[in-house]
Amino acid sequence: MKDNYHLDLFGFIVRYIPFFNFENNFTNRVIVIDIELDKNSLNSLKSMKDLKFDYTLFSGSKFWDRIYKNTDDILLVGCLISITKKYDKKIFLDLIKNADKIKTNLVYKMRKSTWGYGIDEIFLNEIFKKKIEYSIIKDYHIGQIFYRSRKYLFDKSRIKNSYKILKQIIDKVREVDFSIISDNPTLKDMISLIDKYTFRNKQKTKINDIISINFYKAINNALKTNTEFLERNKMIFISKYLNNVISCKFVVTINKNQNIKVVDLYDVIYNSAK
Repeated sequence: MKDNYHLDLFGFIVRYIPFFNFENNFTNRVIVIDIELDKNSLNSLKSMKDLKFDYTLFSGSKFWDRIYKNTDDILLVGCLISITKKYDKKIFLDLIKNADKIKTNLVYKMRKSTWGYGIDEIFLNEIFKKKIEYSIIKDYHIGQIFYRSRKYLFDKSRIKNSYKILKQIIDKVREVDFSIISDNPTLKDMISLIDKYTFRNKQKTKINDIISINFYKAINNALKTNTEFLERNKMIFISKYLNNVISCKFVVTINKNQNIKVVDLYDVIYNSAK
């Protein structure tokens, strides 16, 4: 350590060696975690441990950015990994020999040396994920989608259309409970209501069922009529893989060409239109 920054990360080497086919590596499953995990990561860890299939599984960030922008820039993070396979040790040995030559756009202001802070993510994203098929695990609920698309929905060029579509969804909710929200709500009010009844809700209720049914109707209609609602690539993904889902965990497997190979759903709660 120097000035509270890591100069070297010996723990990086110790944690990642079991991923590879070194002699006397008899591990069946390797789980890498940070000492201190936040609540979301702890939930992801539990989900990882419960999965039945053999994944090389990461907790990745920027997934929805990748879908929206149609890029391959999922950022794998080193704080939570589960691996059941053994990869060619040459990958790791080459890293040790050539770590100072890795080209990266990842910026770590606290990285003070080749083996300092950030080397684990640099290895995962610049080398490892380009040589393997890997999966990431994500939570899904409708409120999360609106939260991540707020900037898009509130853009001046489309806010009127956003309001119109959301109002159609909310009007269906008011048919069941007219007191749940004003007849003249703001866009922010409607998004807040959807979030309230869908965020991490593990049970189907009358309200989130109605929200869900009409949310997917809105998405499928927008795709069919080429109408702006949410980001188009995001709507395509949701319609293809998550249609009629109120909430779930999903595992996306990415092949070596950085394309989506398969999406598996777990702990799924479907709406009554399923």
